[in-house]
Amino acid sequence: MRLVIILATCIWLGGCTDPYGTAAKLAQDVAVSVNQADTTVDQFRIQGTITPIEERSIFGYLSSLNMLDGAYIGCVQAAHANTGTTGGFTACAQTLATGMGNPSTLAALHVSNPDSQAKITAIAQGIVTLVNTTVVALGGK
Repeated sequence: MRLVIILATCIWLGGCTDPYGTAAKLAQDVAVSVNQADTTVDQFRIQGTITPIEERSIFGYLSSLNMLDGAYIGCVQAAHANTGTTGGFTACAQTLATGMGNPSTLAALHVSNPDSQAKITAIAQGIVTLVNTTVVALGGK
């Protein structure tokens, strides 16, 4: 949530002066968020609010986010080495956002417990908001 506020401030002040740093930071923040989500989901299973099958499905989603994040940082590094322009970083972040919003990927987030479902949805929305805010900070839509 702090990163979202920082990025929103960056946008409000007229844009970021370090697009590479902003883009690279997103990869780190997504990785940290996925790691925290792993721990939270495991706690839901331990508490009995989701089933082991539901947990595996969600871990599949989180694993796909890790793969997307890995591809994203590779894209950011290539953009930095090749052009270093904001447009390259924006394209990388937009590709990450598109992959994260894939309906077949998001389908793995369904669980039967309504309270756990709301929390899992909030986690996923937080990560997506983080990515979308960075896209805007980099000059995309």
